[in-house]
Amino acid sequence: MTITTTIVLEGMMNAIHLLDRQAVAERVESGIRFMVEECGVAELPEGDCILYGPGDTRLILNASVAAAALLQRAALVFGRDDYSALAARAVALAAHNQNPDGSWYYSPAYREHPDDTIIDGRHTGYILEGLIKVNAELGDARVAEAIERGWAYSKAHLIEDDKPRWSPDQTWPVDAHDVAQAIMTALVYGDHDLARQHMAFAMDSFYAGEGQFRYKAFENGDSNNAVFIRWTQLRCTRQ
Repeated sequence: MTITTTIVLEGMMNAIHLLDRQAVAERVESGIRFMVEECGVAELPEGDCILYGPGDTRLILNASVAAAALLQRAALVFGRDDYSALAARAVALAAHNQNPDGSWYYSPAYREHPDDTIIDGRHTGYILEGLIKVNAELGDARVAEAIERGWAYSKAHLIEDDKPRWSPDQTWPVDAHDVAQAIMTALVYGDHDLARQHMAFAMDSFYAGEGQFRYKAFENGDSNNAVFIRWTQLRCTRQ
């Protein structure tokens, strides 16, 4: 719920110049209030985690940091210092929970939940994108270090030539969602050459014509030609 709400609110913010500003402000405030009050916020000594959804108490860092980027953006547009403060606490927790090699687990151990040790390109990209956007205003040296270490890990383990990898240990199959996020991560980091390489790979391997992007490509040349609106289509066409 948090990640989906974040995507919807980001879309409203992108279109604010086409819409009624007060109406957008009210809806953004309502959506953030839902995330904070209904999804919830875990407050830890090292920082805060905006939780994944109502009743879900895992510390899912990628969703929390994506929400933090929205909070920081809304703070600047609407003059909400409380949003900026929560964003700062969320990125602090992500920096604290970075692994020594620069990677992030999907969720670190918390309460009854053990470590969820999944590492992949899309969720690493969510974290990096959010950290970069928040720290552009925050200017925290520890967050800046986490960004550099995370980017170095991603380049070394989650990218192969022009394509994102499925995991640190496996390249194929390649998911269009991973490609779209890889483009976004490279752009926000400022590596435009890599972004262009990812874009060329996306157009060559995933674009089916008429504005449609395929879901998945396989090493043997096969593909899953399904077009999914939520992750594949919206995130690819956002580029």
